[in-house]
Amino acid sequence: MALVDVNEHALDIIRRLTERLSDERDLHWTIEASTERRDVLPAADIVTTAIGVAEWTPSRSTWRFPTRYGCVQPVGDTTGPGGLARALRHVPCWCRSATTWETLCPLATLYNFTNPLTVLTQAVNKLDPGGCAVIGLCIAWTSRGVTSVV
Repeated sequence: MALVDVNEHALDIIRRLTERLSDERDLHWTIEASTERRDVLPAADIVTTAIGVAEWTPSRSTWRFPTRYGCVQPVGDTTGPGGLARALRHVPCWCRSATTWETLCPLATLYNFTNPLTVLTQAVNKLDPGGCAVIGLCIAWTSRGVTSVV
């Protein structure tokens, strides 16, 4: 399993957590961690993504400004003004990443967990990333737990 994050501190935390999980569950995982996708993606079969572009302040603004002008958004990360602002921040980054996936792991299946989910998934599919299959997965929280919706 390979983990990638541009934030070295966050990467170290998730690497240690993943190693601990592997040890406690006797999974025998080999864990790699890098701040560079190119270090770990060659020949990958599966790639999952969950990205966040911009710091908290721009993201928070996409919720606050629409409300100031009478547009109430339940979440603001998928539809409405907040979803549009999030798409404008995320699509360029995600599409640049797609060219990396196409080069380093052209036969991988890419699972996207980042909102706005459908916009990002469609954007990369429109780029036609070679042999990569791009699938968007939405995690829905319910009173009975977490449900994945494809």
